[in-house]
Amino acid sequence: ALVMSAVNKRGEKRTPLLRAASFVEASVNPFEYDYSALKFSKWQIAKIVLNTVILLPVRVLICAIFLFLSWVISSVMLIGLKDEVQICFGWRRSLARLLVFTCRGILFGLGFWWIKVKGKRASREEAPVLIAPLHSSYIDFLAGGILDDIVPCAVQRKENKETPIIGTLVRATQQIVVDRTDTGSKGAAVDQLTERARDNRWPPIFIFPEGLCTNRKALVTFKRGAFVPGCPVQPVVFHYPNKMDTVTWTWTGLSGLYSFYLTLCQFANYLEVEFYPVYTPSEQEKEDPVLYANNVRNLMASKLNLPTSDHSYEDIRLMMAGMQQSLPFRAGMVEFVKLKNQL
Repeated sequence: ALVMSAVNKRGEKRTPLLRAASFVEASVNPFEYDYSALKFSKWQIAKIVLNTVILLPVRVLICAIFLFLSWVISSVMLIGLKDEVQICFGWRRSLARLLVFTCRGILFGLGFWWIKVKGKRASREEAPVLIAPLHSSYIDFLAGGILDDIVPCAVQRKENKETPIIGTLVRATQQIVVDRTDTGSKGAAVDQLTERARDNRWPPIFIFPEGLCTNRKALVTFKRGAFVPGCPVQPVVFHYPNKMDTVTWTWTGLSGLYSFYLTLCQFANYLEVEFYPVYTPSEQEKEDPVLYANNVRNLMASKLNLPTSDHSYEDIRLMMAGMQQSLPFRAGMVEFVKLKNQL
């Protein structure tokens, strides 16, 4: 068990406390996915072996073709673009619309032949911000690219901008880049998000309000960034009703590469996009983005019949630091936001 510090702020010794006695363990762990549930029958093993030989090369080729097309289109869009943070008009905007087609092409290559849509996408004027809770997979990024007639502005990790090919797409589509460990970077990202949400000349905003991947068993803390502009938001949820869940990626369990491999080896994968009604904030919520975020989260939790938890990216950082010290990953699961509010 993890032992809490035996010295207080005044340097006085105190009786050591076990972590389990000092914090109440959360009733749900949103960062753990039990991959032991993926019990491969003889037929499933045979199917994976067969598809590795026959289907996998074809799918990789299809994805590579559409990814290459996306890179070519993005590279052309960047020609003569002096400022990567500016509104694209004319031929650049027309090319940006083609990226919706390439996103759908990559999804097709991954085996998502049919995508079922529930509800209706509101216009940008009605809801300039799309929020997608229950972020759990790299597929969510591709699905977000086909929600409108143009690839939306999303918040991306700074590492994505520095990645070959992907970085070109990030720059061409005017994504908002943030360093999650830098407070100044977070503030600048919120300022950009607010400016774009309030200006209808920009593409719509698409954001994962939780800011990290979970196992979809709970709604963790919604970050305030998407709610700072005080604009109406439209929630959208991605469902993956597959018999075998190979798309979910969390911080423990299968690697992202192995998950990707298993997804490619399925005969067909299924994705449902569900739009929810636009949420229009009250005057009080416009003044208090934390209240706004919490109210939207509670509403979505009731609609999805899921619990909420006060976990956040800070819990992930604590978890990873604990694992580096050979501690169990649950040692860092303190629901950081709740703990911070109580101090």
